[in-house]
Amino acid sequence: MVWKMLWEEDSADAGGDDDVLSPNELVGLLTEGWMNERLSPELMTHLGEYADCMMEQVSQMEENLHQLEKSDIRRGIHRFELQRMQFLLNNYLRTRVDKIEMNAVKILEEDDAIGQCLLSVGERKFANEYVNHCNKLLSSVTSKIPTYAGGFKLQDAMLEPDLDTPVFIKVKKESTVMVPDYVEGREEEVVLEENTQHILPYQCVFHLLKNGDIQLI
Repeated sequence: MVWKMLWEEDSADAGGDDDVLSPNELVGLLTEGWMNERLSPELMTHLGEYADCMMEQVSQMEENLHQLEKSDIRRGIHRFELQRMQFLLNNYLRTRVDKIEMNAVKILEEDDAIGQCLLSVGERKFANEYVNHCNKLLSSVTSKIPTYAGGFKLQDAMLEPDLDTPVFIKVKKESTVMVPDYVEGREEEVVLEENTQHILPYQCVFHLLKNGDIQLI
């Protein structure tokens, strides 16, 4: 990519460390994570470390960009690439915030159940504050309506994700799934061959997505 030159100086500082991701690998991971987050009905595990790394690199690349002469034709091209990467990051984070707002109570409960690895530290803080503010607003409203309506809870207003939503997938590793046959009222075993594409209910393939065996497209 055209922005690679702006990263070369930082990549060289890594000294050939095998644990350091290359620019292409980092962008590829974030792009896949962004697509999965956008297309899945439920919140995915956060990519906080990769996102933080990308933000640091974007900041460094902007500094390197300023070192180019204003008349250098590469300046406009690199600026365009930086904006594309910033969009990727911003839209990924915005998508996660939207999902948190729709079902914050259950997401916090799920995060607690799996050892607080679903949300980043910042997202968890936001979710807790969001729930607290919503509960205060709800209390101020329900205190002024008849007693029979006072049992209304915040979770009742949250939107549950539809896990039966059909999703398009690309298979990265051959797998087998059970797909419901609604006509016959039974399940059918389907083999997903590597590099093939399918449309299936999310509920049937969500475990493959979380294992990295498929990608949403």
